[in-house]
Amino acid sequence: MSLRGRELQCSTTKEREGRRDAHEHLGRVGDAVTVNLRRREQESRKDYCRQKSVKMKPVTSWCWLNGLPFAVTLGFVILAPFWGVAAQDAASVTGGVFTPDQADRGRRQFQISCDSCHTVAEHTKQNFESKWSGQTVGDMFDLISNTMPENDPGSLKPEEYASVVAFFLSESGYPGGAKELPTDLESLKKIRIEPITK
Repeated sequence: MSLRGRELQCSTTKEREGRRDAHEHLGRVGDAVTVNLRRREQESRKDYCRQKSVKMKPVTSWCWLNGLPFAVTLGFVILAPFWGVAAQDAASVTGGVFTPDQADRGRRQFQISCDSCHTVAEHTKQNFESKWSGQTVGDMFDLISNTMPENDPGSLKPEEYASVVAFFLSESGYPGGAKELPTDLESLKKIRIEPITK
């Protein structure tokens, strides 16, 4: 290799080393600037906290935790109506909404007030399911209490109408439960009539 070639090779190597040194120096300067900026930010936060007599919190927890109560509250506000609807609509005649005693009282009441015009079979099993499936117990209670007995509609007490409804449910194969069927229409409207799953 000629002398001129060696000089060129040396000069390019020196240039490369010089550039690398410059980059390393700039990198160190950049790191130092970043560290300085962080240090200044912390010091200004400390000064502010001292002036306000506020205990300083770590930056990460301060930012993250301040938004947490808001997010939790927002979640409750958005989801609460759906939870309420689910709770209201949860009742079904398949879940034991009357007691066996109430159904027995309904049998006796049916014999006293309804037996002269109706048969049990008219209002139970397949007839019951085809007429009432997809409606509510409130719909059935409302119809019976306003139209029966035929010779004196609405003459029975609400408890007696509820017991007749419980009797129809029992005779149609629905299970009894621990609580009696309520007598107010609003509560009864929340109980769905569904087919018995076999």
